[in-house]
Amino acid sequence: MFFKKLSAVLRIADWIIHLGWFVLGFVFSNRSILINMNFIKGITVACLCFLYGYAFNLLCDRPWSRWCWQEYFIVLGSLLLLLVLASLYYAGFVFIFLIAVLLNTAYSLPGVSWKRVPVLSILINAYLFGSVFLFGSFVAVRHIEFRAILMTCYIAALFMPAQILHEMAHAMEDNRHEYMSNNWRQYHHSLVGCCLLAMVFSVVLFMYLNLYVLFLQASVAFWIYMLYVFFRSPMRHAFSVEAAVNARKTYRMAGILLCCFYLVSFCG
Repeated sequence: MFFKKLSAVLRIADWIIHLGWFVLGFVFSNRSILINMNFIKGITVACLCFLYGYAFNLLCDRPWSRWCWQEYFIVLGSLLLLLVLASLYYAGFVFIFLIAVLLNTAYSLPGVSWKRVPVLSILINAYLFGSVFLFGSFVAVRHIEFRAILMTCYIAALFMPAQILHEMAHAMEDNRHEYMSNNWRQYHHSLVGCCLLAMVFSVVLFMYLNLYVLFLQASVAFWIYMLYVFFRSPMRHAFSVEAAVNARKTYRMAGILLCCFYLVSFCG
């Protein structure tokens, strides 16, 4: 019973796939997947980031009176361990970690709950997941590269449509169904706009960073396909939670395939 509850609180199944951002950032700067102690320490810290963020968000979705001591221990323990390890091994990245922790706390904390503020929640998630990519790059070369910052901005842009779809898909749970219904056209326009801007950005990065042609081919193919999906989706004409859920699944699966192509292109 304890381990079942522990597994539910840790939410490993929800965040483990996002470790791919760390791996992608590491390979981007390292130009190879070299599994050594440096990589292991870095991905351990990345796990703690996700563990704190997802566990705290889950617990804040219900009254504090229903928390148990194990859940307090997981949230506080992962946060303290994260800050200690980050200070010991990655002092040059601590400031970005602190901003991420503060944003994540404000995102979920009852009474603040920035995740219910539409545009702000999208920007916060873009920063949080983009910083994981940047951290992977930092672990590889021990400093923050300008080219990695540019790629991080693109990764954040890549994540934005996924977060918009997430908010639409969870509108009923977040008690925002009426708001979404009244503003579904703006959300659909935002999806299309993010895709177009990200596609243009990928072309600029390809030329400026002198990336392999596979990066450009995979990027353009992905964004054209997602534009096709969004334009043929029923949510183009009316708000639909089911359509948003289906589009989110499609975006996630296509995004995983895209990142695999990126991984190959970064390895050279």
